[in-house]
Amino acid sequence: MMKTFEKYHISLKWRLIFSHILVATVAIFTVAAGFILYEVLEARREAIKNIEITAQIVATNSAPALAKKNSRDLVYTLNILTKNTFIISAAITTPDGEKFVESFSDKRDKGLLKYKKSAFYNYFFSTISHPIISNDNGKMLGDLSIEAFFWNL
Repeated sequence: MMKTFEKYHISLKWRLIFSHILVATVAIFTVAAGFILYEVLEARREAIKNIEITAQIVATNSAPALAKKNSRDLVYTLNILTKNTFIISAAITTPDGEKFVESFSDKRDKGLLKYKKSAFYNYFFSTISHPIISNDNGKMLGDLSIEAFFWNL
């Protein structure tokens, strides 16, 4: 690097100025990249937290309908749930693992397949599960599982 400067006869003053500018530029870009990475990670964490809270609320409110085997109300609830930006599917299963009702988002087939080849696919895909427990006797009625995809953060 010194040969380049000596070739053009650049004074020590300008060499120092150039090196300070170079170091400051690298530092600014490094800090900016760190802040962007932090914000993406924080946004994903918040989105998962919000979906977990939503799953808890939906599971609690679905208990009476599941106890009465009312699939119409459960499908209606899951259809509303899949309107969320990140949710691609939701299902309620019985305690023996059999799917009782299931709902898919319109987004599931549109763009998800092109992301499956991405190295970060597993990082952006998440399955959230919450038990559905009877309000009367505390008996487990089933399980609510939600598949979410956070590529569009």
